[in-house]
Amino acid sequence: MNPVTERLMDERKKWRLDPPNGYSANPIQNIDGSLNIFKWECEVPGPRKTPCEGKTYKFTIEFDKTNLRIPLIIYCKSKCFHPNISQHDGYVCSSLKDIWPECGIKQILFSLQSFLEYPNVESVLNNEAASLYKGNREKYNERVQNLNGENKRMYCALIFEK
Repeated sequence: MNPVTERLMDERKKWRLDPPNGYSANPIQNIDGSLNIFKWECEVPGPRKTPCEGKTYKFTIEFDKTNLRIPLIIYCKSKCFHPNISQHDGYVCSSLKDIWPECGIKQILFSLQSFLEYPNVESVLNNEAASLYKGNREKYNERVQNLNGENKRMYCALIFEK
């Protein structure tokens, strides 16, 4: 077993023994029924006392199959209004890029939750969201709430690069 597979199997075991309330993380199932330990579906609750509260954010995290030092790739299923997430393709630039492998799945998801609340206004991909976040937080919060108001779930994409 290679070091990446070993580490991810260990992460899965740790997660199953002590999953935090409101979060989920599981390797996806391949068409043949086997688990793909390199691709996980995860859910993160919106941070409390923010426009994201009460919503669930669904992520797909991909890990490199051979090298622990290759950055994570995290995808979304739909758009979200956030300064660091491109509305065109879901690409995200984030300072969380170096979190793996020093931190495990649980810490990655906690960091994603924090990222939703505290965008990096120095690395902007959505100028409209960044402008509202910096200049009119009330209107920004309203846009975030309205974006997710119908389905109560928001799907975000994050791609971490070194």
